[in-house]
Amino acid sequence: MPYGDPVLVGRAGECGQVEALLADAATGIARCLVFEGDPGIGKTALLDYAVAAAGGFCVLRATGVESDAGLGFGGLLEVTRPVIGLLAVIPAPQADALRAALGLSAPAKASRFLVAGGLLSLLAAAAERSPVLVLVDDLQWVDQASAQALLFAVRRLRADRVGVVMTVRSGEPLPGRIDGLPRATVAGLGQEAARALLAAQAPDVAGQVADRLHAATGGNPLALVEIVSALTPSQRAGRDVLPEPLPSIAALEGTYAGRVAALGAKTQRALLAVAASGDAVLGSLGPALACQRCAVADLHPAVDAGLVTIEQGRLSWRHPLVRSAVYYSAPAAGRSAAHRAVADGLPEGEPGWAWHRAAAADGPDEQVAAALDRVAADASRRAGYATAARAAEQAAGVERMRRGWPETRRARSGCWTKPWSARTTMTCAAACSTCADTPSTPPAMSGAPPICSPPRPRCSGVTTRTPPPTRWPTRHWPTGGTPILTA
Repeated sequence: MPYGDPVLVGRAGECGQVEALLADAATGIARCLVFEGDPGIGKTALLDYAVAAAGGFCVLRATGVESDAGLGFGGLLEVTRPVIGLLAVIPAPQADALRAALGLSAPAKASRFLVAGGLLSLLAAAAERSPVLVLVDDLQWVDQASAQALLFAVRRLRADRVGVVMTVRSGEPLPGRIDGLPRATVAGLGQEAARALLAAQAPDVAGQVADRLHAATGGNPLALVEIVSALTPSQRAGRDVLPEPLPSIAALEGTYAGRVAALGAKTQRALLAVAASGDAVLGSLGPALACQRCAVADLHPAVDAGLVTIEQGRLSWRHPLVRSAVYYSAPAAGRSAAHRAVADGLPEGEPGWAWHRAAAADGPDEQVAAALDRVAADASRRAGYATAARAAEQAAGVERMRRGWPETRRARSGCWTKPWSARTTMTCAAACSTCADTPSTPPAMSGAPPICSPPRPRCSGVTTRTPPPTRWPTRHWPTGGTPILTA
């Protein structure tokens, strides 16, 4: 049974929870449910089941992608795209804030409250036309601005025909707090369910072999399916001994990397370009693939190998572990080349171009640093403060490739003499984060970037000796900067 098949085995309880949520949402009782579990445990399959069971619902779905976690409001754009036309019926200030946040209008100073309130109003407006099902897969990788807006709206839905189902990976830090939301842990399959799953995947598997695989994997569906498919017919029948030890779910990424390595060089380069871009629409990846000296047709061997699927011009990974294996098994030079190829296919100076050029940078690049400064400023105006901070930090990193450690030392000792920018703000903030002192801000400068006292000798920062105890005099605080680190 391919991963993601909506026919579920051993998930009667979880499917019942989904059905109850849909029934309540259809009658005007807003409900939310968060499924939590390990990689490969079947969380995405439960979302697919929800889609199949949501007849008559408007389905809004977004999937977190690790490489896109720093792109402010990217997840929100994915969720709201099908109902974006309803912006005209929600309060104008909220609509304006949402348009700016989603990049549908020129960046403008926006309040996070207005963005989150606008999402709440948008969902309520959509629910007046039909019941709405919001699905968010891999919340841990959704950008912080989107996650916070979604969680704000979810907690305030009441008598609305809206159901929300989200999935999170166990043990991963989340971009927003989910305290108080109904949660369900998705555990491994029981022995009988594991036997049924294995029988559907490999009818020739013997009962004792199925039980051994169940014990070795803890009933993880992805691990069961992948391991049994790698066994020989004699091993499945119990006539030959099984590999010792059997692969764990943690080892599956290495298994996928081996399958990728068996493909041709062009297919590997094409997969790496897709993995680096984070874009699933193949039509928009043509220039990047061309820069990698390959084409969409070079992805077909990966389809034949069961690593990806291509439907209606969109590529889907068999599992996020496959994408991770493709990206991290490639050498650093290959990853840089892939990011450079993606950037070359984008308009110069736009946010995506800046992010990918920064990822590909192997030396100082003032043009990229300046583009990231603009991304930070635009994100700050749109209330995407997490994205602004990340862009400024990236810009500072590219800048430091040229200026070196003295710049960071000056930031940490409070000796900046040039106008404050997003880049220098983030440099100083990064310095504060490695220092043992608590950041302090003069009372007269609300919203000013934090300044820490000089690093102590035990600090692992860039200076190895303790400079004189210097504090920035209040009269020398820079003015006119954007307080991107405050909200």
